[in-house]
Amino acid sequence: MTTIGQKQMLRPMQKFKVKPIDDLVESDFVEYPFWVGYYEPDEMDWLVRLGFQRDEVQKAMQMVNFSDAYAFPLPSTAVGLEFNSLYVSSIFTTPAGRRLVGYVHGPAFGVYLEGRCHLFNPRLRDFWRDSERELRSALGTEAFPLECVGVAGSVRTTFDDIR
Repeated sequence: MTTIGQKQMLRPMQKFKVKPIDDLVESDFVEYPFWVGYYEPDEMDWLVRLGFQRDEVQKAMQMVNFSDAYAFPLPSTAVGLEFNSLYVSSIFTTPAGRRLVGYVHGPAFGVYLEGRCHLFNPRLRDFWRDSERELRSALGTEAFPLECVGVAGSVRTTFDDIR
């Protein structure tokens, strides 16, 4: 079974690409261990150190006007770098033992089930409750607590319900 980020670890990074954040899907987090929204000019230097060509990155980012509404994938060697808008591919395990692909983004996270991303943000309690109800219904069982392990152990935590 292929796990998150495993495909990426088996081959070098390909050409730099950007994708609208709202278009990220489960397979994106299976294929790449990290996705990042461009945030600071200093991040360009980090991308070059990760093996991307500066001119290629600049051209791609210029095409989207350096918008933070776009994200780009990073290799597993990016673990530990402190990008401001980092999406960490993660596996979430439900109380019933079901494993779901998702991501952690700051205090928030998303969990994919049947092609839909269920979003959770502790700062938006009503939104959290709605998402929890929908995920519980889709699972047919309790959704929380969710055990979470990010790629390369970059995230390891348990998310409890927000009641």
